[in-house]
Amino acid sequence: MNAAGIWRATLDRLASMSIDSVSKAWLQSARLTSAPNIGVEDSNASLPDTRDQALYFTLQVPSGMARDVIIARWRRSIENIMADVTGYPVAISVTEGFDGDIAPPELSSRVD
Repeated sequence: MNAAGIWRATLDRLASMSIDSVSKAWLQSARLTSAPNIGVEDSNASLPDTRDQALYFTLQVPSGMARDVIIARWRRSIENIMADVTGYPVAISVTEGFDGDIAPPELSSRVD
């Protein structure tokens, strides 16, 4: 399963949780990408004890406020759900902004 599929499955499971509407919107617009092993110096990522077998991802969110709230309130739950989805320990690093020039579909403006 690729990062997009893992994220869709994670969002499906998060939908059954009580999440405030703002956080839900941020999570739905977020982009999950695979990441190389996150170094110990990355204080934004929680590192599983089984680092050799862990999967590492970057979750890109639309703003600094979104990043801060998701780290504080939702990162552990997201990592636990993703671990359940993948069958491996998961660590995510939450970052502000999106790579590249293309915004996620929910944020793209439509031109007719």
